[in-house]
Amino acid sequence: MILYGGKMNVKFGGRNGTVTGTTTASYVVALSVEGDGFINGKTIFQISDLTGATLTMKYKINGYYSTHPDCVATAVKAETTIANATPIVNTDADKPFARIDVLVTNGSGACAYQIDYIVY
Repeated sequence: MILYGGKMNVKFGGRNGTVTGTTTASYVVALSVEGDGFINGKTIFQISDLTGATLTMKYKINGYYSTHPDCVATAVKAETTIANATPIVNTDADKPFARIDVLVTNGSGACAYQIDYIVY
């Protein structure tokens, strides 16, 4: 594991895990998943807003067909708002991406979040 944009970047050997954090006013990469060459199976993300108050958060998922820094993002999941204390939001990607990023930001305020993921 290495840090990427201040968050965890997981290179697989391992096939699942959890990251946590707090949203900010701008989108940040909360999780970046890279495959060796490409991710050719299914990737499932379970995103939870852990804030028990009346706050929301937003997320989006981008896929990249190359790990080159200039590679243009392909939207896997458009911007989506999660209501307060939403226990589960499942989304998946099944295209052969080289990298998949999960980005998060504030909705109505800063929220604690948890992202559980699996690649198979």
